[in-house]
Amino acid sequence: MIVRDQGESWQVVAQPDHGDVCGEIARAWGNDAFEAPRARASLATAARRHDDGWAIWEREPDVDHRNGDGRPLNVFDIGIGVHLAFFRAMVEAVSDEDRYAGVLASMHAAGLYTNRYGTDPSLKMTFEDTRREQVDRFVEERNAAHDAVAAELGVADDQRWVDYKLLQVCDRLCLYFCLNDLVGGTEAALGPAPTGYGGEDAALRIRPVDAWKISIDPYPFAEPVTTFTLPRRVFPKRQWASRTEFAQAYREAPVEMRAIEVHDGGRA
Repeated sequence: MIVRDQGESWQVVAQPDHGDVCGEIARAWGNDAFEAPRARASLATAARRHDDGWAIWEREPDVDHRNGDGRPLNVFDIGIGVHLAFFRAMVEAVSDEDRYAGVLASMHAAGLYTNRYGTDPSLKMTFEDTRREQVDRFVEERNAAHDAVAAELGVADDQRWVDYKLLQVCDRLCLYFCLNDLVGGTEAALGPAPTGYGGEDAALRIRPVDAWKISIDPYPFAEPVTTFTLPRRVFPKRQWASRTEFAQAYREAPVEMRAIEVHDGGRA
């Protein structure tokens, strides 16, 4: 789950729902300034399914017991052993559908423990240092596997690293939707965003326009206004007596489909 503190309530976005939005972003990407993905179908599959493994955990989600405030347990704060098992299963499942999508999903999984291969220095799983040997072994395993499959498929390194960065932009833009105030407005910068294969990377400047409306400059989508739909649950803050109690409330909570308009900041 991706959890945001809204003051009097918690906003929760399920990981597979987050993945669906990432897939929408991948499918919308590309215009005169940003080259369209060469393997768009594979990229969109990887983006849509990169968090599929979390659907198992989210059948019985928990709250964070460290602070006693009833906060639903955020994806970044879950035990490393759970992460690694889910990521292995996810990569196998995605690869079964589309082998190149599996390469990108594998790179994504390893990248979460390597600051997205150095492109996102602030990213860190809360407990990864407590299982350092296990994490390092996982990264080595994933690197060897996706390198081998990419070579077998004949995908050039420059293409797959651009596609990997595109996948990370899809993931991070959706995380911006999930973790920032889209009513009061929160500015951000997001990068590196590839402008093409062999081109330079850009930093996307995100600015609030109005409630649930933002602008991006430079703008990476084909349409001057692109709408993404974020499924979310909102829980008033309270204490939960047990994991079972919260999990039942989570399953029964209505899912709100929140439309988010993204405008071309260069035309504002």
